[in-house]
Amino acid sequence: MLNYEECNNISRNVCEGDVLTLRGYGKFIVSGDRVCTKKGRIRLTLKKYI
Repeated sequence: MLNYEECNNISRNVCEGDVLTLRGYGKFIVSGDRVCTKKGRIRLTLKKYI
């Protein structure tokens, strides 16, 4: 879930401050900038939602 709404579209953009809910793992807040790796993958910085 993205911002408490079910998201089936994998190409949806995620911005800083968005809340991600992953079943079995909990809630996370996107807290940093997106960093592109050498292979072109995107790395996010997440903080555990408490």
